[in-house]
Amino acid sequence: MRYLKFLNLIPLIMFFIVDKLRGTLISRYLLIIIVVLGVINMLIEKGMKEYCISSLMLVVSTAAGMILYTYYYYYFVSAGPETPIFGAAIMMVYGFIALAVAAVGTFVVVIKDRYAGKTDINEEVENMKTIAGAVLLDVRNEDEFKEGHIPGSINIPLGNIEDVENKISDQDTPVFVYCLRGTRSAQAVRKMKAMGYNNAKSIGGIAAYKGQIVQV
Repeated sequence: MRYLKFLNLIPLIMFFIVDKLRGTLISRYLLIIIVVLGVINMLIEKGMKEYCISSLMLVVSTAAGMILYTYYYYYFVSAGPETPIFGAAIMMVYGFIALAVAAVGTFVVVIKDRYAGKTDINEEVENMKTIAGAVLLDVRNEDEFKEGHIPGSINIPLGNIEDVENKISDQDTPVFVYCLRGTRSAQAVRKMKAMGYNNAKSIGGIAAYKGQIVQV
């Protein structure tokens, strides 16, 4: 799946392909290709960072593809003065479409991230208590942790999440991760899974917790 993002480089060559097929550069098929690539980005990327990288690849490759084709056409086909202007106009059309698709996709990814993994922290904490060896991890900063945290939690701020290896040596340990509202915990879980902690799970934010809170 990770290599599917390289499909966004297709626009680098699609203008040349259409030219060889004697098609028109302002083509609904080319527009459909850009839209389909944008939709694929929305579906396959697991986070906003990955989606932004894929979308940037799509926008840049679309613009670069049109620039390369314009130079090719100017130097090898027709050196007319209208060629650069024509190429710039077409680049703006496709660039606008790619940007519009990326903008819509950003909204979709935000909504997907917010609701797809939505959990009830109260239920998850109770579930954690029934699992032998499970760890409750608070990834807020140290001051937030001292002001109030769920009993039994350990604290590793998101910025120092690599330190989890020092506190949780067994990567198979079930780790229930929370923060204030769920954003940092989701980021922490993504990083932890990349480190091999596949049983890490974001359970949301302490702001929604209704149980006992303790202070240090």
